[in-house]
Amino acid sequence: MAIYEPESPPFEMVERSDWGAVAPDPHPPSSWMPVNGGVVIHCLGQDRVAPAAHSGCFTLVRGLQKADMSVAGVEKLPAEPDISHSYLVCAHGVVFEGRGVLVRPFANEPIPGGNMRYYAVCALIGVQDSPTDALINAMNSLNTYLAGLEGHFAAGAELVPHGSASGSPGDGLRQAVESGSIVLPQRSGEEN
Repeated sequence: MAIYEPESPPFEMVERSDWGAVAPDPHPPSSWMPVNGGVVIHCLGQDRVAPAAHSGCFTLVRGLQKADMSVAGVEKLPAEPDISHSYLVCAHGVVFEGRGVLVRPFANEPIPGGNMRYYAVCALIGVQDSPTDALINAMNSLNTYLAGLEGHFAAGAELVPHGSASGSPGDGLRQAVESGSIVLPQRSGEEN
């Protein structure tokens, strides 16, 4: 049986090898069915962290992976096996590959079934940073890509702003989702 290999995305994406990801600890993608959910939008828990220079985004993503792999995770593991998010989007309009398409995330709790039914997309901004037009455009391109994948890897119809004690995803991202500036298009063949 061939493993599903999605087409290259139609937007600028920094692959794991290009941002300096370390190899993940093996972890099975059990119960991974985003077609039954959709996408959860996150931001970073600090107030203002969006790097001014794009080079800072690479440093930020590497730091997130290191932090996720060195602390106890939400699923009571000794540490996460990898970066917690599926994808990360910076203020400069570039998408960073996190866990990607074929591996379930570990960032969507306490949303019921969050890690089994949703992609985790993290904006590389803080809760008080405003999303840039470039970030919103890149996030919409990513969401279109995820909704257009095949089979059970396609994102379902829900676009959810993550809500937690950290304030994620911040007022700016939450407003962008609620106003329809950030969208998750329906897959072809689905009705509104």
